[in-house]
Amino acid sequence: MKKFISIIFILAISVVTASCGYATKTVENQEITISLKDYGDGSVIEHTRTGLYTGTLINGIPEGEGYFEARNDAGDAWYYKGEFKNGTFNGQGEFRYINLEGWENYSETGTYTDGLFTPTKAELFDTISTEVPVKYYLSETSKQFISEHESFFPCKEENWYEVLEPYIDVTISYNQMQKNVKPYRENLVCLYGFEVKQAKEWSVFGHTVTVLNVKDDYTGDHYVIYYDGALPYCADAFVDEIVALPVDESSFDNASGGITNVIAAIGCVAVGY
Repeated sequence: MKKFISIIFILAISVVTASCGYATKTVENQEITISLKDYGDGSVIEHTRTGLYTGTLINGIPEGEGYFEARNDAGDAWYYKGEFKNGTFNGQGEFRYINLEGWENYSETGTYTDGLFTPTKAELFDTISTEVPVKYYLSETSKQFISEHESFFPCKEENWYEVLEPYIDVTISYNQMQKNVKPYRENLVCLYGFEVKQAKEWSVFGHTVTVLNVKDDYTGDHYVIYYDGALPYCADAFVDEIVALPVDESSFDNASGGITNVIAAIGCVAVGY
């Protein structure tokens, strides 16, 4: 009798599922066309791409975990592996671009919304870390701190010092960080009286990112600050106070033919004279 009731229950569930119109199946290398979005010059561009999909389809639409591989107009390969919803990239995923020679030219990992890469602050700074002239490594410790304190990057509160002060460690020296920055990746540092040697600004993933190459001419301390937002400073300007999260030791080739060692840091505040 119990077995008969169980069979009736299963049949009933099947009827309900069928009546709702859901047809789920798993496919491998099935050709499909999906809608995507990219950042253009001040706007978001919508387009479609046809490629091969491996994963779950619900009513013929990608849903859940999946893998999509396609080629651009130049014949270069790229793929996305991660979460799908409503037939496109939605949720957590990773994108890899591989040129015709087989080299990985670009990658991004993080949050996608309706086919568009919409990184969190930690994902933003992690993605650009290998694309900037002065490269840096964003550790899991740094990512966690940024994720737990997104409003610090940047901090736009009028009483910003009061907000940031509990996380500022004034005992951390530049030489300590140059020796080993790892112990200080959960502490903010405060820099006073730095000259801007170089300033760059560009748009990426819907954000304006400013990079300040700053130096204390008295001590020789040199930092490269990455800031999520526009800043008014150009080369030869002086910044009265900078609060930032040190993330890595880095370097760049200077104009004299030597190497300049720097501390790479994610900016919270930069206040000029």
